[in-house]
Amino acid sequence: MVVGRQPRGDGAADNGATKSEGGTVRYRIEHHDLDGRGPHPTRVYDLPPHPDYWPAVTDVPCPAGCGGIVRWAEAGYVPGYRICGGCGRHYMASGTSEAPTLLRVGTRRDAVAV
Repeated sequence: MVVGRQPRGDGAADNGATKSEGGTVRYRIEHHDLDGRGPHPTRVYDLPPHPDYWPAVTDVPCPAGCGGIVRWAEAGYVPGYRICGGCGRHYMASGTSEAPTLLRVGTRRDAVAV
């Protein structure tokens, strides 16, 4: 497993700090088959535990640190699909209520960069 850090949106250098200490967002890279075409490197963002799973992965702050809110976006087609209202990143809900995660599946504007 590879652990990465996403630089702050303001162009500042990534100093390894947590988001609350300086805007850096931590994620890890895992291989997931989200589209049926085989496993691909995927950013995995861990979220805080919650007594109920769905509130843990819906209407939460964007894990990429943009300040937006990750909203339900299933539209009856893909269970667990979420989109950030701020930056437009797409996520797939995963994990459990004790260890919820959001898997990055791309954005409306560009391909997933790992």
